[in-house]
Amino acid sequence: MIEVTTGEGEGAGGGGSGGAGGMTARVAVAADFAGAEVLVEDAGDAGAAWQQLEPLLGGAAGGDDEDHDHRWMAWVEIGGDAVLVRAEAGTWSIWAPAGSAPDDVAMAARRVHGRLGVQHEGWDLDR
Repeated sequence: MIEVTTGEGEGAGGGGSGGAGGMTARVAVAADFAGAEVLVEDAGDAGAAWQQLEPLLGGAAGGDDEDHDHRWMAWVEIGGDAVLVRAEAGTWSIWAPAGSAPDDVAMAARRVHGRLGVQHEGWDLDR
């Protein structure tokens, strides 16, 4: 298992000391999602999120870059809590792992969404 840590104030590709503010990730497998509960659906563009996540996974990601625009899975830890992230059909979602209380990992889900989510230029023009 390859784990890469980034500091809280850095971009996804930067190095850091980890700890409570850092984010680590590893490639997840389908079995990791057994009993998991979805927290955030349709979190955004899977390809854009993958670009933020890929540096955390290092060489463990493998596969075809085009496929990562549509389908991938990862286990992400941030601030001492873990969530699962999965992309399917061009969008991604955040899940509470089996055995965790969704309320307990809700903050981690928001932080992961903030780190991996990308807001495209003009996203707020209707406000």
